[in-house]
Amino acid sequence: MERTAKLRTERSRNMQASRVKRQKALRKPSVAALVLSVLLLGAMIGGTVAFLTAVSRNVVNTFTPGTVTGEIEEVKDSDSKDSVKIKNTGNVEAYVRVAVVGNEVDETLASVIGAYDVSSHLAGSGWVKNGNYYYYTGKVAAGALTGELLTSPIPLMVTAGNETHYYRVTVAAELIQADGKTANGVKAVVDAWGVDPDALGS
Repeated sequence: MERTAKLRTERSRNMQASRVKRQKALRKPSVAALVLSVLLLGAMIGGTVAFLTAVSRNVVNTFTPGTVTGEIEEVKDSDSKDSVKIKNTGNVEAYVRVAVVGNEVDETLASVIGAYDVSSHLAGSGWVKNGNYYYYTGKVAAGALTGELLTSPIPLMVTAGNETHYYRVTVAAELIQADGKTANGVKAVVDAWGVDPDALGS
């Protein structure tokens, strides 16, 4: 009986030891899983910070590209065109050139009868004729106007005896950004127009 009791006690100890080993074995994966979770969480936080930093950098480095736009400011009535200036409505300095076309028209002002030479009224202060265009010989600042294109008012209606002649004068303006060069180092205005307005004024 005593020996049987000893065997039972020893078997119970063995079973308890085996149970403890199993519990330890089960704990190990839990610790590993915990470490893995911490590492993943750290990686996620790090990725989020990197993303937020990248977005912030992009916002800080935003810029407004240059735009070149213009409008023709004229003073005229039915008898004459008295003033023509070009306004730079963009946000950067620009060079300006204009083409001026004159036509004699019928009394409805719709049908063209013939050409009307207005060159004697053009090339006012700061303007130079080169080819088919009149170039303003300086850079025009954003929001600024060119000098006066006309040297004298252009008649739009002329009466001689019993006849009245009607004329139409059309001004077309072009603007190009003053700064900038091509990949070959050529001024953008020279590359586009084949003319350097600064050189025309010298």
